[in-house]
Amino acid sequence: MRKLILATAFLSSLTTAAHGKEIAFLVDGDTGGKTKLYEEKAQAIGRSKVIIDGLCLSACTMFLRKDWALDVCYTESALFGFHKPFQWDKDHVVTGISAITQADTDWRVMFFEQMPSRVQALLTGKQIPAPAAGDPTSRFVYVKARDLRGAVKRCEPNWSAKYDLINVEDVY
Repeated sequence: MRKLILATAFLSSLTTAAHGKEIAFLVDGDTGGKTKLYEEKAQAIGRSKVIIDGLCLSACTMFLRKDWALDVCYTESALFGFHKPFQWDKDHVVTGISAITQADTDWRVMFFEQMPSRVQALLTGKQIPAPAAGDPTSRFVYVKARDLRGAVKRCEPNWSAKYDLINVEDVY
């Protein structure tokens, strides 16, 4: 898997030279997935621009992590959805006390503590859905683009003309 990610990053650098534009990774309609996959995507993206221009749910919100130091910006169309992480066992969510405890720890360490302070403030006091505790996996706490001012950079108005775009969902 790591070789595919590195190959994507290498091919991206070739595209930059061929077209004369910088590469940017576009997030639009990303419903999330396994957190490990998003860690690998972040490594492949490196210092390239990440433009969030639509739905960014679940593990996708990890692109906002401070410790990853990604060059992230958002447009007015960005919408972020947060819920606590959870584990699947074949066709169902793992539930129970130990699953809830693990979800709470993962939420705090992998998500909440790594978010910009403004995002933390927006999420503080909210009941974050926890599938391990029986909440539907489709339930989220949403944060709109307008609420991110001061937490994440806004994209330049001409961002779509400035970059050669690669859909972040194609990075794997």
